[in-house]
Amino acid sequence: EKIDAKMFVNGLTGVQFCALPENDFYTRAETQLGDNEEIVEIAKRLYLGLWTLIVDAKTRKRRPDGSIITPEQEQEERRQLELAKVEKARIWAEREKHLRSDNGI
Repeated sequence: EKIDAKMFVNGLTGVQFCALPENDFYTRAETQLGDNEEIVEIAKRLYLGLWTLIVDAKTRKRRPDGSIITPEQEQEERRQLELAKVEKARIWAEREKHLRSDNGI
């Protein structure tokens, strides 16, 4: 059997649907498919899958525009920041060296 997604969500927004209490979620599944053991198991898998996606979405690092930052991108950004820091330190050391020589220190 299939769940009619439109009927299951019943006009709720995504946020409202994700905030449904667990019992309401199961009630909606049972209303559409019945309450035999197989259906209850499907509803549990759906609910756990939904929460897996919610947690995954909330724990991913994102840019201000909402795009996801992959671990590889994050590692490359850290590497670039470290290179920039090293270059800045080199420039400041060079600047200090020139300041000392200009002041006769």
